[in-house]
Amino acid sequence: MTQSHADAPAITLLPPESFQSAFEPAFKRSVFMGAMIGSAVAMAPASYAQSTDAPQANTLAEVVVTGEADSSYQTPAVSSNPKFTAPLLDTPRSVTIITEELIKDRGAASLADVLRTTPGITLGSGEGGTPTGDRPFVRGYEASTDIFIDGVRDYARGSHETFNLEAVEVIKGPSSAYTGRGGTGGSINLSTKSPQLARFAEVSAGVGNASQWRTTADVNMQFSETGAARLNVMKMGGEIAGRGGVTVDRWGVAPSVAFGLGTPTRATLSYSHLENNDMPDLGD
Repeated sequence: MTQSHADAPAITLLPPESFQSAFEPAFKRSVFMGAMIGSAVAMAPASYAQSTDAPQANTLAEVVVTGEADSSYQTPAVSSNPKFTAPLLDTPRSVTIITEELIKDRGAASLADVLRTTPGITLGSGEGGTPTGDRPFVRGYEASTDIFIDGVRDYARGSHETFNLEAVEVIKGPSSAYTGRGGTGGSINLSTKSPQLARFAEVSAGVGNASQWRTTADVNMQFSETGAARLNVMKMGGEIAGRGGVTVDRWGVAPSVAFGLGTPTRATLSYSHLENNDMPDLGD
């Protein structure tokens, strides 16, 4: 049916059958595309869940590890220096202690060998140094006259051995309150071996490069409930590896006897003799 007016455009009305036939193909295509999108959305969660499923972990057998604490390097609670009366943990000083066991494991035969691997210390020898004795520098300050043996200052500038040492204590920082004059950068205390209430004997021998050899003996004897004696001896010879012409020839003996061990009052008599005929290392 067609209606027309003079002042309006012509309008054509289609019957319902023609309207359905005109839009039916587009409607079918939209329904088909909607079905496809719905299927993809429905399948996506299943695919995602399937990809995120982790494989089952294998259960391993139980592993038990046991061990014991090694206390061979444990330092004493109190310094051997009688001027340090409080435990080391309560002493307001920076103290580094190298124990006898650590000295042995390092193979150090002299004080210079011990201090060579100690942080905060350098050594002066050859090329303007003092090759005839130990010349350590603690925190940049010379400490050759700030070396103590059992808390007593050792004024002689010489070489020190390790065969009769239980520990080497390095006190870093100004320490005149404990050591008196000097000690600007710090001081070094050598703790010697003392008699013990036990019986034991230890003999060691070793060889090294450049025909170097060394033997030591440490014998302790208890002769009463509170008394004991101890003897340490050492002999060393050969050359220094890599330092052509620098020889080593030294021996030492250190006897000691103590009374009143294990009691509030005790007395110790000790003697140390070291003869050193080494060829000084004058540097390169």
